[in-house]
Amino acid sequence: MQFHEQTVLSKGLKLYMKWANPSRSKTTVLFLHGFPDDHETWSNQLEALSKKYRVAALEMRGVNRSERPARGKSYAVRNILPDISRTIEALGGDRVHLIGHDWGSMIGWCYATDPIYSQNLLSYQGMSAPHPGTILTYMGDKLKKFDLGPLGRQLLKSWYVWYFQLPFIPEFSIRRLSPVWRGRLLQKGGMTADDPLVLKSKEEFAAITTGSVNLYRQLLRRRPAKPEAPTIPTQQIIPSADLFVSTELYHGQARLLSGSNYREVPVDGPHWIHRTNPELINEIFIAFIEEQERKARGKLKGVSAGRQTSKKKTSQNQGRGPSSKDSKRSIQSSRNGKSSKKTQKKRASTGSKKPGTRVASGSSRTAKKKPAR
Repeated sequence: MQFHEQTVLSKGLKLYMKWANPSRSKTTVLFLHGFPDDHETWSNQLEALSKKYRVAALEMRGVNRSERPARGKSYAVRNILPDISRTIEALGGDRVHLIGHDWGSMIGWCYATDPIYSQNLLSYQGMSAPHPGTILTYMGDKLKKFDLGPLGRQLLKSWYVWYFQLPFIPEFSIRRLSPVWRGRLLQKGGMTADDPLVLKSKEEFAAITTGSVNLYRQLLRRRPAKPEAPTIPTQQIIPSADLFVSTELYHGQARLLSGSNYREVPVDGPHWIHRTNPELINEIFIAFIEEQERKARGKLKGVSAGRQTSKKKTSQNQGRGPSSKDSKRSIQSSRNGKSSKKTQKKRASTGSKKPGTRVASGSSRTAKKKPAR
């Protein structure tokens, strides 16, 4: 499969994107990766889905070949959302099916639940991470109720989130101890030792991860906007054996994203299940996309059929002569018109003949009078 590389400009920032369309499809699927990944985490999905759709994968700001902003606040979610819009515009501007994993899932959820941004989406599928608002709400509720058991378990799973709040030290440790990070984050998350992402060099791993550390810092410092009920079809894929995200974190999301446009799909597998069981995940992705495509085609057929029926009726009305009833009415109207004209002429020539009055023409004839008694 031949891939095309493209630079996307987003507010002066250069972002790297790879896309392919061997099937010459008009349907586009855009992938957002998580941490500590780059676009190559989607290699199995890009290969499989390209047989049916145009596929594209964006490298998020600060990762690998995409430029790395110097200011930490540039990694706040609200500042990343325009990157997705610019990428969709670079792909032609048509609405796309969006898919995200891990941090890409959280950013994708923010995009899909925004009433403005979501207008250029056909559907959204998030995997291995809920909307960040769900996470923060969950933690806040547990603290208020002093329910420290579930909260403690999630804090242990997310130990690196708190570690990344430290200045400089996380970046230094990633550069120096990348094999340790790969072992902890990737292999414990389900990847095999021979996975190409695990085998990246120390320099490659550092290029992927050091900028992305700011995502975790900004999550706690600049909270994303509260989500609104999605207006597009959305789906959350929840791995049961996720080392980093507890299934309890998703419990409030159905309530947070209330409405008929949200569904959950539990799957048996680890955090990086799209790497360990790509066939299953590809099947889920494609089934959801095809469902939305069928619905879209059905709506288009309905609109088209309505227009054709309207045109047919208009054409029939224009080409059809008057009905027999219309003809009778026309003839009667014509007769009435002629009769009315004759009456008017007669009255004009003879004048009005009301009793006890003279004829309007000045004739000597007068109306008969009753004899006097």
